[in-house]
Amino acid sequence: MRVDLGELERQVPLQGFRWLPVGNAHLLVCQSLVEPMLQLSADSQLRHYGSTVIVI
Repeated sequence: MRVDLGELERQVPLQGFRWLPVGNAHLLVCQSLVEPMLQLSADSQLRHYGSTVIVI
């Protein structure tokens, strides 16, 4: 499938959608859930992601 990324980026808001930000915390939480492996973090906001995230 070929996609014109510039056009996709332009069309998303025009169609009533919005881009969700994806940061390092998102990627690390996903990886800890999929692998599974423990993620140690000082970020208390990650506490609600489950038993694979340990807030220290």
